[in-house]
Amino acid sequence: MSPEILNQVKKNRFPLEGTLLKKGSFQAILLKLLIVPKVLGKRVSLGLLLMIFISGCFAWPRESTKDQQPSDGTLRLFLQFSCPGREEISFTVSQIQAHRADGEVIFRTVDQVLQAGGEPRQVIITVNLPTGAYQKIGLSFAGAKVQQPASGVIPLETPQEPTFLDLDIPLLVSPRKVISAHLNLEVRSQSMGKDEAKGRERVLFSSRLSQGKRSTALKSLMLYVTNMADNTVSVLDRVNNSLVSVIQVGKEPQGIVVNEQGTYAYVANAGSNTVSIIDTLTGEVDETVDLPLGIYPSGITITSDGKYVLVANRDSDNVTVIDTDLKRSIYTFRVGHKPIDLRVSPATGQWLYVTNQGSRDLYIVSLESRKLVDRVPLQAESSGIAAIAVNFAQERLFIADSSSSAILVLDIDLEKLHRQEQSPQDHFLPGHSVIKSSLLQGEYGPVRIVLDEDRGRLYVANQKDNSVSSFPIALTSMNIQESRYQVGQKPTGLALDKARNYLYVVNSADDSLSIIDLRQERVVESIRVGRKPFGIDLIQK
Repeated sequence: MSPEILNQVKKNRFPLEGTLLKKGSFQAILLKLLIVPKVLGKRVSLGLLLMIFISGCFAWPRESTKDQQPSDGTLRLFLQFSCPGREEISFTVSQIQAHRADGEVIFRTVDQVLQAGGEPRQVIITVNLPTGAYQKIGLSFAGAKVQQPASGVIPLETPQEPTFLDLDIPLLVSPRKVISAHLNLEVRSQSMGKDEAKGRERVLFSSRLSQGKRSTALKSLMLYVTNMADNTVSVLDRVNNSLVSVIQVGKEPQGIVVNEQGTYAYVANAGSNTVSIIDTLTGEVDETVDLPLGIYPSGITITSDGKYVLVANRDSDNVTVIDTDLKRSIYTFRVGHKPIDLRVSPATGQWLYVTNQGSRDLYIVSLESRKLVDRVPLQAESSGIAAIAVNFAQERLFIADSSSSAILVLDIDLEKLHRQEQSPQDHFLPGHSVIKSSLLQGEYGPVRIVLDEDRGRLYVANQKDNSVSSFPIALTSMNIQESRYQVGQKPTGLALDKARNYLYVVNSADDSLSIIDLRQERVVESIRVGRKPFGIDLIQK
């Protein structure tokens, strides 16, 4: 031990936060507990100090960084697996072997349990790898078993050697970058006859790898969340509810929309007045579109044909239209004061519906002529006009009003919009176009809406009491709140997985994502995302 350390010890002011010992290390913690006379009332012998110092060097090894170096890259493996027969085979992918072009083999432990049946299933496996070119991928398996109707569960013998695939094009892993590979895995059981020694039939687990298409798994796996405080988008695997990657975008990202094909995600960056276009296959920003006339873009939507992205610019009172082929803004038109959310009619893409928080109204705009078709006043006094959702099949439009804790329902037939002679509630304007109001009992503060037309349900994120409410869409029963789920703090975003019956809720105040199982009618999991998450979107199957 150096004289400098001993002098500090004798003076009872050992620099735990200095440069002599790493703050928080095992040695520093023990020294802090043992040295200070105010704690123990006595000094520690030089022998004990030496023993502590030496034990910290030898007996407690430091955390290994072998599996992840700062210069490593990430391999994101999209694995689609199936069993050609009618059997149900479960197994564990225990290890990945990645063979570099220079002959070095990298081993990574996985321990991911999978189950293959008659139809293809998909999963994402993510591992860190040293930089370089990889020309072969191998998967090792363990714990395989098959469910057979007659015999029940039968354990399968797994081969000791991995299943390998020589890649047509080597995978180039770069520092701090994500590279994707899409593989097909076919598994089956193979009878080898009776084992006389054990008195039972021997059944082997066999597998075959092949390269898949790049689009594999995107529609059924990916979930995208914008994080305002981090200037990032979190990409999550919604089958395993795990983080896949984090993408750096513009400042203060808010709204996000993914095209129907699942190839691009569009992010409205409120702090930099831009839209980031993310290539979902590479996991990187493909283009950044400047909005020269737009200030504080927040709401964002896309036409059903994917040709145009529309952005609501809150502080410049206008909407910008982006051509997705050209990847640039092509025109901007004025709407009401402080536009906050917008939707496009799906069939023809003719009408654009915009909720304006500042002017407390709804604008209906013809995208063909770029002109205002109608302006619909909503409330005499309200500063809480927020999200919009449209049921085009029933020609109903739903608007969340956080200030009055109400859900407003409008008829979107232009000929019927102004025929309402009497308002459903006293606080609406006379001659109002609102045909129904569902008042939430209490200060809920609804800010986001999502529709489930298949179930006939309306889900509402309530910011004031940290909950999600569920209502029937039918006007006759809309005042009946059938379900209410307690989620994280200050929910701001909703996304519905119709195929799997899950509702995802972004909670901005505690940096979390709540997952609601709609079949079980309960919150089943909460996972961490980035700081101050805001928007969310996914691709339906």
